[in-house]
Amino acid sequence: MNALFAANIAMLVLCIIICLILLLFVLTAGHRKERLTQIFVVIVCCHIPLMMVDMLIFLFKDSDDPLGNIVLRILFFLSFMLGSVLLILFTRYILTYIRFKTPISQNTAYVSHTAITVCIVNIIFIILTQWNGLYYIIDERGVFHYGSLYLLSQILAAVCMLLNAGVVVAHRKGMATREFLFLMSYLALPILAVVIQNIIKGVNASVSVAITLTILIFYAGIQSEVQNHIKKNETEARIAVMLSQIQPHFIYNSLTVIKQLCDEDPKTAGETVVEFSDYLRGNLDTLTHYAPIPFEQELKHTEVYLSIEKKRFGDKLNIVYNVDFADFELPSLTLQPIVENAVKHGVTQKKNGGTVIIKTAETNTHAVITVTDDGVGFDSEKPISNGRNRIGIENVRNRLSTMCGGTLKIESQPGIGTTAVITIPKGL
Repeated sequence: MNALFAANIAMLVLCIIICLILLLFVLTAGHRKERLTQIFVVIVCCHIPLMMVDMLIFLFKDSDDPLGNIVLRILFFLSFMLGSVLLILFTRYILTYIRFKTPISQNTAYVSHTAITVCIVNIIFIILTQWNGLYYIIDERGVFHYGSLYLLSQILAAVCMLLNAGVVVAHRKGMATREFLFLMSYLALPILAVVIQNIIKGVNASVSVAITLTILIFYAGIQSEVQNHIKKNETEARIAVMLSQIQPHFIYNSLTVIKQLCDEDPKTAGETVVEFSDYLRGNLDTLTHYAPIPFEQELKHTEVYLSIEKKRFGDKLNIVYNVDFADFELPSLTLQPIVENAVKHGVTQKKNGGTVIIKTAETNTHAVITVTDDGVGFDSEKPISNGRNRIGIENVRNRLSTMCGGTLKIESQPGIGTTAVITIPKGL
């Protein structure tokens, strides 16, 4: 008995320490305002006192002291109550996580609300037990006895867990296999603990250990997934801001060129308007695409821009395409701003114009895009004085790094020209 007593206390102490450390990790990891994280924190904060209560029950058990008997009654009441509250919290957590991953139906919400209602009914019976001994009785010697409806308390808890399991199974297709297994551990581990508890009499802390393991699994599998998703959303939001800075510039710059053509060559301007409108009608969606797009689509953006500029500058602007490799992806509006800089700040600033060369190649590990112009160039050692030009370059560089781990390097010499090299890892 002494060995079992020590084993139960040791397991509870260990579980409490684990939960306290886990709670510290969650509270210091950020994203505390997220609903799912808030529920997870409350689960841990409910489980810790539940284990403390169970530990105190071991200490006051079989106490024939009147005060100890009163304390024991309070402890058993808290143990049953906190257990039911924990079931409600797990139900809310599972429903919130599924809603986080995929839309839920009215039937799913109804099943979850039914599970919570079952727990509330259980709580009502726990309260009534304090007067009529429905679930359990604590005699004057501090000995626990099963009440006439004790089995009902176990059935109601099992019904709640099975309803939650049904919700998880119903949304199996909306989650990865590991997520499904993580959520189902909520059902499997407590059942295993009950089996162990019945096989090895006196190991009453096994259920607390099972719940602690479930919380650990939820943290390792579910909470990390949530935090990754949040970080992904934050990254996409930053990309959207960067992309929003460059989208209007691309469109407005094209319209400005068309306006200038209206004064210089109305017929060509009309043809350009048709060309640009057809392009927008078919490709505007790619301009708002936050994920990398095929290089061919990005090249079309650039070709439209260059076609418009070619109409404006004529023989002053020459374009050469050496596209030897195109089977890769990159962020939208990556190539076009680089080419635009080569046109606006390079060859067209030269008296007789010049040539812009767009070249692609591949190495064993990377796709490489090189944009070269023989324009006026600039001193790459000095800061770029043109603010909008700097923003455009930094925008492209940041999106390359954030979205695909790519790089942008620019080298230039005054009077000779500029070379921009975009390097993108393969396999995106």
